[in-house]
Amino acid sequence: MNEDRILDIATDAMRRAGVAGEVYLERSQSTHIAVHEGKIESLVQRGARGAGLRIFEDHRTAFQFTADLTPEGLAQAVETARAIAPHTKQDDANALTGVAASVPLLVNHDPSVGETPLDAKMEIARTVERSARAESPRIEKTRESSYQDFQSRIWIANTAGGRISHEASRCYAGIDLAATEGGASQTGACVGWALGPQGLDPAFVGREAARRGLRKLGATQPRTARTTVVLDPEATAGLFGALAGLFSAEAVLKDRSLFANKLGETVASPAVTLVDDGGIAGGFSSAPVDGEGTPTGETVLISQGALRAYFHSAFTARKMGVAPTGNGVRGGYSNAPEPSPTNLYLRPTGTTREALLASAGSGIYVTEWMGLHTVNTTTGDFSLGATGMTLEEGRLGGGVDRMAISGNIASLLGSVEAVATDLVFLVQGGGATVLLRDISISGAGS
Repeated sequence: MNEDRILDIATDAMRRAGVAGEVYLERSQSTHIAVHEGKIESLVQRGARGAGLRIFEDHRTAFQFTADLTPEGLAQAVETARAIAPHTKQDDANALTGVAASVPLLVNHDPSVGETPLDAKMEIARTVERSARAESPRIEKTRESSYQDFQSRIWIANTAGGRISHEASRCYAGIDLAATEGGASQTGACVGWALGPQGLDPAFVGREAARRGLRKLGATQPRTARTTVVLDPEATAGLFGALAGLFSAEAVLKDRSLFANKLGETVASPAVTLVDDGGIAGGFSSAPVDGEGTPTGETVLISQGALRAYFHSAFTARKMGVAPTGNGVRGGYSNAPEPSPTNLYLRPTGTTREALLASAGSGIYVTEWMGLHTVNTTTGDFSLGATGMTLEEGRLGGGVDRMAISGNIASLLGSVEAVATDLVFLVQGGGATVLLRDISISGAGS
């Protein structure tokens, strides 16, 4: 049965039940190849098709998903959702969401994902591992070198007659390894992504992972101090991804965000313009519409230090009397939409990476965080482990580790002095080199 017919059957079942509703239908395929010492350790290919059905009745909503896409299976899913609905909270904001009339132009899929032979995909994983080992004889162990891909097509339809579809693909090459010297061992990892296999650079991924492990060998512990900190693009992406909950309208409505009820207030330095954009070309989390069929696009959360917006689903937008932002994200057909970030990034302030490093002087250059999941977005308090390099008169020096960076999110955002123009969209989000002043480092002597 084709997908349009499935959508017709599901929406007809909702109408017959006397409820408004939507159907999120997904078809996907994925490949995961793991290599160790040049040999294939595992090869898994999967295909899936299923539907998530959300109904609205008497200002209540309920969700049910199913992989049984027969008329009987879809009708049963509608009835199960209807049985759940009376037990959910009644709210005037629970209402059917409109589906975009057309999909904005966005290159988000590479058909070569499905056309590339398995042998070529295996060779990508092998190339990552070979390149890592070739970087230095001190790369003695590779835990796993891998190639992964997925491609999916999504359809969204509702009982009001709205219907839209779009497709996506992603490929990854990655490796985890260990660099050893004199009995000491340090880990290194790197992941690269592209829309299709030809966009990957597996040799770079392997070399970069090796370099990350090697530069940690012989790392020293810095002295406890308040100092300048420069964030590597990956460290920036990871940190601001951990801060995303500050800007969730759902968290704000539940009073679980430090930024609740602070729209219009200054919450960061003038160098901070924080943007979420699910419709940007080249973003890992880009899509023309979100999981509710709302067009994605640019939402400026902080503008030159002032809090301007939160990211919204259709429900939270109605609750707060604003337009939805295209952030009703789903993790797949088995998940209901909820407000989540897409491509979150700091807008560059106009300085190059080289000029930023030169202006930084001396301090610490952070490349990696530990414990990002512990950031408390309600109170703003954080204490994170970090590794990186020394920064001496604008030049990167030896490795440093066993340090902690702690404080409050409000003061951290206030310490941002510059954001370099080397913005890159990683799996974690947008990252650029960022200069922070007067940051508390706990290390030796603490």
